[in-house]
Amino acid sequence: MDLWNNEAGRRLGDQTSGQDALARQAYDALRHGDLATGLNDPRLRQLFPDDPRLARPQGDPERDLVTSSDVDRINKDVSRLQDQAHDRFPDTHPDRAYFNTLRGQLPASVSDTKVAEVMIAAKQAGVERVDQLAGAVLRDDHIFVAGKTPGFRVQVDATTPAPDMRQSLYMADQKNAVHAYDQAQSQAAQHAPAPGR
Repeated sequence: MDLWNNEAGRRLGDQTSGQDALARQAYDALRHGDLATGLNDPRLRQLFPDDPRLARPQGDPERDLVTSSDVDRINKDVSRLQDQAHDRFPDTHPDRAYFNTLRGQLPASVSDTKVAEVMIAAKQAGVERVDQLAGAVLRDDHIFVAGKTPGFRVQVDATTPAPDMRQSLYMADQKNAVHAYDQAQSQAAQHAPAPGR
């Protein structure tokens, strides 16, 4: 958690001049969920999901043992995840309303890249449009998405790294293109003259 917040503070310091401006920026970062406020933050679990030390009980001295190479690796991962956190979903994208609805239903600790991943998973599971979406919720490190057809349709692990925004946008555009093609083919088949007439 300290490594995450130290990197966030370093970046804020690079962007501002003066203690007052830095304090305001840090306060805004805290309010907007850019800082980790507890060890249960899913962004932190993305940094070391498979670390065997985390399976040890709380208080075990080997659980807290961190080498300098661990710190270097975590710092690189923190930097990558914080860069990813600044990837924004384009305002002009056709799925912007869908993305905004999911973004509004999930906590600030869930990155925009993870929200985009969830949207793609929902579309692939048949919840193709925002008007088919019943809701999304984060529970026990998993994001669940329900369609208006009863039942959860999608479950996404909130602790795994999300693909970058460009990849998610590409997947959304591909899904939309296939859907548009299928609709055009269906309409053409409906308007085609029946055989033998």
